Amino acid sequence: MKLFIIGGGAVSESTHIPAAINIIGAENVLIAEPDNIQSQKIATKFGLQNFVVDYKEVLDKVDAVIIATPPHLHNAILADCIKANLPVLCEKPLSPDSKESKAVLSKNNNGLILGVCHTYRLFSNRLKVRELIKSGFFGNQINIDIQEGFPAGWPTVSGYCFRKELVPGGVLFDAGVHSLDFILWCLGEPININYEDDKMGGLESNAKINLQFQSGSADLRISRTCELSNKIIVSGNGNIIELEIYEMNKLLINGVNIIADTNRLLDWTNIGECQIKDFIDATQNKSKISCTIEEGLRVVEVIEKCYSLKQAKQVVPEPIGNYKAKKVLVTGGTGFIGSLLAERLYIHEGADVRVMVHNWPKAAYISRFDIELVKADITNYENVDKAVEGCDYVFHCIGLGGDQAMKINADGTENIVRACVKYNVKRIVYLSSVVVHGDKISDGMTAEAPFVSYGDGYADSKIEAENRYWKLTKEGKLEASVIRPTFVWGPMSEWFTVEIIKQMKNNRFYWVDNGSGSCNAVYVENVVDLALICGQHPKAIGESFLITDDEKTNWKSFYRQYAEMLNIDSDAFLSIPLKDGYYRKLLKYCQKALTNIISDLWSKVLATEQSNPFYSKWLLRAPRKVFKIILKNIQERLPEKSESEMAIYNFQGFIDITKTKQQLDYTPHYSISKGMERTKNWLADQSFLIK
Repeated sequence: MKLFIIGGGAVSESTHIPAAINIIGAENVLIAEPDNIQSQKIATKFGLQNFVVDYKEVLDKVDAVIIATPPHLHNAILADCIKANLPVLCEKPLSPDSKESKAVLSKNNNGLILGVCHTYRLFSNRLKVRELIKSGFFGNQINIDIQEGFPAGWPTVSGYCFRKELVPGGVLFDAGVHSLDFILWCLGEPININYEDDKMGGLESNAKINLQFQSGSADLRISRTCELSNKIIVSGNGNIIELEIYEMNKLLINGVNIIADTNRLLDWTNIGECQIKDFIDATQNKSKISCTIEEGLRVVEVIEKCYSLKQAKQVVPEPIGNYKAKKVLVTGGTGFIGSLLAERLYIHEGADVRVMVHNWPKAAYISRFDIELVKADITNYENVDKAVEGCDYVFHCIGLGGDQAMKINADGTENIVRACVKYNVKRIVYLSSVVVHGDKISDGMTAEAPFVSYGDGYADSKIEAENRYWKLTKEGKLEASVIRPTFVWGPMSEWFTVEIIKQMKNNRFYWVDNGSGSCNAVYVENVVDLALICGQHPKAIGESFLITDDEKTNWKSFYRQYAEMLNIDSDAFLSIPLKDGYYRKLLKYCQKALTNIISDLWSKVLATEQSNPFYSKWLLRAPRKVFKIILKNIQERLPEKSESEMAIYNFQGFIDITKTKQQLDYTPHYSISKGMERTKNWLADQSFLIK
């Protein structure tokens, strides 16, 4: 059989191509991929030679087709395959338009095998659940509850699932189709649907569906911004079955763990082969295909029904600037602060927003809005030039640590400023950081404090970025300002909210000096407010501004509020002293000694396990295991933080933002208590407060 895979993107690279090669051999696999870079990548990775750019060139030379392109291309390709009398396995979702698909399918006059990749149907535990439903195990009123969600991470090449111009919906259309298909496969046609999601002119990132059936009901919650329980619970007639979303074999039946089919163990390395074998067997009349194209069409119709039920959320705009109808570019607009800034610009300011996207999965949150997403690399001047062209204002929010810090933060900033000068942008605002002033905050420090390099790559790159920024904006006579936030917390803050909550939940949180250090944090919406003000205030031109919440409190009082959200006693957390006493010094000595002993024993294990296995097992491995237990016990009694964290949490004194307040008539709109309330609501919605 000659198998033709149309589309060489992420799903083909990860699943279809290696599976097809294993089943029918590389010589029988043909690929259609218009992107030359992606074609070369696949050819090198799999040793393939058979590539075409236009799939129509070889439809008369193949026996079967897998369509693995973005969904908006499916119907046209499907029509050509039907015309060529070829059986087809189409990736999910079938298409963005059920009526168009019906018209295409009406031409299948020869009874061709046409299927859809609803892979979950092949999982052994899903087959078992459906078998039990059909056998009456759950009675005549069945409930299916599904929660499926992770922060988006699928390495899409085209980014189609985040682009409103290519797809009719977001997470439900892209990821929810599998679980929705499972529900329909088990319970049939719904008689009533209730639906809600979070899209505001764009594509939904979170959705909830309640479906009513003659035989029961189903609830589906799907997300691509937060981690949910990722479980399926089926109940009825006093019986309960629980299974993990991405588990293929195991399930829990009334509290008892079982393997659905011990003769058919599946995982992510062989499920692709099962899918293709299922398709090939159907084309050879050996069995029925697991999911017909008509069943795939039914899922699309239910999704369309859901979208038709969406009630638009009414928001009363609260602008603080004059950005209405202005073209505004936000770099770093898929990140923490940048995405919230882009949201405010779109919802409250009425701006025409453009966001630079480097990594498509990070666009999950911002794709909820009707804004322009532009694929660009900040270090590529041609990309930056196109992104800046036509913009009135630019908010430069990109900031990255690690090996690429200097290239992205400094070189990227230079690219942005040069493009802004070229296109005569009205004003640019750069989101820098307080770290340019060093790792130790001085009491009463202002934005006029000198830059201090302390050997940190991120901080040094921010210093270099600011130096170039001011030089180039002055040379280009470009209106510009800089904001230097401190420790930004609130919804979506990874380091000062989400990570702290995770540490507390897992008993990995430690105070520094019992939390007595001065808290110079800033709520994210206060940063966004200041950015919008700096974008237009005449006294912001040529100036830098520090920003905090301007409340004199300590870290104990601040983080205690997170502990209260989790119903945890904050006094139960261990504290790291500023100076080690005798006890900590002893523990550190033992930790170092045991680490060396364990490493030495492992070297001896590797050297002797073949020649003297008894000696290796009992005189080396056994004591090494004991030492590891002792080391773990010591580490649990020896809480530690990095040097940079210690610097943040042990300082006594407060940054002075008098200049920010007086020069810009600025007062932090969100108090810590108000910010905590909003943060708690977000954490609860994103399931972070579930222990």
